[in-house]
Amino acid sequence: MSNQHGIDAGGTAETVLIIAKHDVRPLIIPTTSLENALQNARSYMRLRGQAGYAPSDTKLALWMYCAETESDARAGAEQYMVEYADSTLRHYELLRGHLGGIRGYESYGAMTDALHKDVEIFRRAFVREHPWGTPDQVIAKAKRLAEAFGTSEVMFIFKYGGMPMDVAAKSMRLFAREVMPALKELHPQPMLAEAA
Repeated sequence: MSNQHGIDAGGTAETVLIIAKHDVRPLIIPTTSLENALQNARSYMRLRGQAGYAPSDTKLALWMYCAETESDARAGAEQYMVEYADSTLRHYELLRGHLGGIRGYESYGAMTDALHKDVEIFRRAFVREHPWGTPDQVIAKAKRLAEAFGTSEVMFIFKYGGMPMDVAAKSMRLFAREVMPALKELHPQPMLAEAA
């Protein structure tokens, strides 16, 4: 996969450059791999510094699934996160390749090529990179991600794919009761271009 994915409002090298030069905080969404998203974030911080701005905190969007047992959480994450990834492939027509020829979207052409070689890299990325598990597992992964990206704001997505409302509500209630208090104690420092 190209390293041009993982920052929304800056998912390509061209848009990362624009938002860094204009002091716009990135919304980071790890969509293919954590390393790709970290590379993009480091690039953003480097370009931001070159534009004369101090390091910035980031915003992070994470798909989350919390359950009482790891096996229940794994089953939910593997079903609903993969369903969400499939819907994203269809919605954005990422396998079609039509974006690669548009100026500023060239990196999407590389992504389409990579997806044609192995679509599972995208279909499984949310399960691989986003927090799911028992409350303790979700806390650990969310903390690690918040610290790696120097985020001050995490937006959790609780309902996605074909997840029924009652399943999402149960996960969200468990998250609110057992995960949220621990996350409120986080105060990560902004990441540096050479960090992570």
